[in-house]
Amino acid sequence: MLDTPITYGLNSVTDVSLSIQKRPADFSATRFYFEVNIEQKVDEQKGIMVTFCDVNITEEGKDFQLVKFVMGCSFLITDFSTHIKKDENGVFDVPDILSKQLTMITISTARGCLYEKLRGTYLNKAYLPIIMVDEMQKVEK
Repeated sequence: MLDTPITYGLNSVTDVSLSIQKRPADFSATRFYFEVNIEQKVDEQKGIMVTFCDVNITEEGKDFQLVKFVMGCSFLITDFSTHIKKDENGVFDVPDILSKQLTMITISTARGCLYEKLRGTYLNKAYLPIIMVDEMQKVEK
């Protein structure tokens, strides 16, 4: 349990990139496969954490990428240096609860952004599903 609650606010939402492929001839639009990757970056001077959400959409059972969408949410962390410490290797130690909360907010924001971007296209039924952050696999770089 944390001694001091962590407060933060949404600072900005940024679309980094969007690529929608031309509709494949054999496209059936029945089910989609979503690969979602999250990356978090810290700007110590500004007291900001940025959570990037990278979404790749394919048709279930096929390898052809239909959509690649990358967006980010930046969050201003109140009393940044109190909550986020840098270790001897210069790596920031972000409290797990904060990392999960910012990830959930960013994925939800990406869902809405992606819905807006795909509306009116052949992928208008490709809704980013609800993702349980606790069930995501962490991949070390």
